[in-house]
Amino acid sequence: MSSHCAAHCAPLSSGSSGTLVKRPPDWLLAILLVTGVYLWQRTAFPLWMIDLLPIQLAAHQWEQGDIENIYAPVAKFDEWYKTCEPQALSLGGEGFGNPYFYPPFVAASLAPVSSAHALVWRNVLFSINVLLIFVNAWFVLCLTGAERTRRNILWCLAFALLCFPLSRATKLGQIVPLLAAVTWLGLLWLRSEKQRLAGITLGVVAAVKLFPVGFLILPALTRRWKTLLFAGIAVIAIASLSILVLGLRVHELFWQAVTEFRTLVYAFQGNQSLTGWYVRLAYEFPLLNFNVPFSDEQLDLAKLIILALVALPTVVWLFVYRAGYSRGSFPAFAGVLMAGIMLAMSNSWEHYWLWLLPVLGWAIHEEWTHNESHFRLYWILIASFFFLMKLTRFYTESDPGRIISGSQTVGMIMLWLWLFYRVRRAALSE
Repeated sequence: MSSHCAAHCAPLSSGSSGTLVKRPPDWLLAILLVTGVYLWQRTAFPLWMIDLLPIQLAAHQWEQGDIENIYAPVAKFDEWYKTCEPQALSLGGEGFGNPYFYPPFVAASLAPVSSAHALVWRNVLFSINVLLIFVNAWFVLCLTGAERTRRNILWCLAFALLCFPLSRATKLGQIVPLLAAVTWLGLLWLRSEKQRLAGITLGVVAAVKLFPVGFLILPALTRRWKTLLFAGIAVIAIASLSILVLGLRVHELFWQAVTEFRTLVYAFQGNQSLTGWYVRLAYEFPLLNFNVPFSDEQLDLAKLIILALVALPTVVWLFVYRAGYSRGSFPAFAGVLMAGIMLAMSNSWEHYWLWLLPVLGWAIHEEWTHNESHFRLYWILIASFFFLMKLTRFYTESDPGRIISGSQTVGMIMLWLWLFYRVRRAALSE
């Protein structure tokens, strides 16, 4: 992917304060749009269903009453695979191998359509993920506050098209783009002080995917108690109803699976957390092959150190400078929390970066339009390159190749540090 793509992603014209830079010519916008479409389709096609098929299989197993095989502990993975692969193939699936990690109610709610051909599932999700390209562009535009002109919308669209995590998630058949979009819908409602809607939306996402529960730290620190209350009600209501309707046994299996997943680490290149990068640097695991997750005492210590160096400072920083929370600086407060969570988790896949995509677009726009510091502008543009691009061709089993395998991690670290600055600046300017 071009090393110049990310550096020109969001030079929108707006009415924000500060000295505005001259807007780039329309021919550059046209080139970026064409480049974005080319890179997106090159990454997205041919379509896989490796991450969608486990959801369909789990729904099918629930429909058949086979709850014992919905979740797969690592120790029993080979046995689980032998049992489940023929079922996945009977649905028309291909590329089967990933276990199912979502809550039981997701599989149960999709059970009525679980017998549809796997290609139908894949194509429906593909359509949704294509639509989410435009949704993410709209989120960026909303956060920047730029005028909703055709030109500005096209700049945001070019930015979304250049995002490798978005095209990669489309290829894999991932539902993460949808969850990230729903999260941002809730966050925009939070910014607009629609606390009930914000709380319910964020609660639903947290009930489907566990780590977004950490995002609720934001309304807690900013004393949006109504948002927190309704989020808690949504999570408790969904979990309680799920247990009452589906039974306790399948939830025990689910909890065992996610607990084990949380304590183990994948060294695979797609794990862009600091822990995953550390494992690739410190252990002799194959870089380009998906391997069995593991843990040991040294890694447990490393995880604690990373947690102390990333998650703790993030929460403390937000607490100390919480006075700066306002509509104008809202993306910085939400973004620094999300970035800290992504970096500190044991397994943080590259498509999780989509939760920060609107924040990155806002950050580029802020530095470009205000033109206050060339250093900060170059910093955020370099961060955007590492964040948006994938440098797979440079991954090798050598030390340089292992270092480069954390390029997207570097992009997130740089964005996280820039957001620290913006949170503090917002507080001091109050």
